[in-house]
Amino acid sequence: MKFRHLLLLTSLSLLAAPLAAQDATVAESAPKKLLAQTACPISGGAIDKQHFADYEGQRVYFCCPKCVKGFEQFPDKHLYGMYVAGIRPESTQSKCVVSGEPLETKENFVDVLNKRIYTCCGNCAKKVAKDPAKYLDQLEGRKAQKVCPVMGEAVDPEVSSVVQGQKVYYCCEGCDAKMKADPGKYFATLAAKKMVTESVHTMCPVMQAEKVSPEYSVVYEGRRVRFCCDGCVKRFVKDPQKYLARL
Repeated sequence: MKFRHLLLLTSLSLLAAPLAAQDATVAESAPKKLLAQTACPISGGAIDKQHFADYEGQRVYFCCPKCVKGFEQFPDKHLYGMYVAGIRPESTQSKCVVSGEPLETKENFVDVLNKRIYTCCGNCAKKVAKDPAKYLDQLEGRKAQKVCPVMGEAVDPEVSSVVQGQKVYYCCEGCDAKMKADPGKYFATLAAKKMVTESVHTMCPVMQAEKVSPEYSVVYEGRRVRFCCDGCVKRFVKDPQKYLARL
C-alpha cells in the first residue's frame, strides 16, 4: 500500500486561516502539485545539469557554479523558495533511509514540504513520519556532536549547556563561556565537520506561543531549528539571526 504523509497536508490546511490573519505575506498555501525543476533557484535562469548540489537526498540544479556556491551557504532557504514556487527537487535516493534496502519501487514515501523521503515499505514510512529530521540528517551524512566546538577535543557527556535552543557538549566547563560569546563561529565549526547539535527547544522561535511540529525544521550552520508551521519557516530563512536570538 502507498503511504502518504497526510499529517503535513492536514496541518497546512488548518494553519492557513490563522496565518493569513497574522501576516498575509507569510501565509502562502502549499502548491497543489509540485513540478520538476527547470529554473535555477538563485538566478531564475535556465538550469544546466552539469551544475548541481546534493542535499538531504535531493538534487538541485543551477545555471552556473557561482549559484551552486550561493545555495550551499544556506540550502534550506533556497529549497523553501522552490517549495513556495511549486518546485520539487530531484531525489537521489536508491536505498530505504530506514532499512537500507534497495528501493524496488518508489511507492512509499514521506513528504516534508518539497523534500521527498523514500522508504521500502509503509512501516518504514511511518518511522520517518514520526521524526523526519532524523532521516534528513542521515541522508545528508550528518552525525551527532562528538567533539567540542571550541577546542576540537572529544566531548565530556557531563558538560553541556543550551545555546540558541541547542544542547551543546564541551570537553571542559571553560568552553561554555567562549561558545556563548560567539555562537555563530562555533556552530559553523561543527557544521563544517558535518555535525548537528541536539535541538531541545519546544516552542517556535517565530510564533513563540506555539509548540514546534516534527515536519517543520531547517538546518542553519549546525543548528536544527524547529517551527510550528511552514509560514514560520519562511520568516526564519529571511532573517535567521533575528529568530535565533529568541531561543
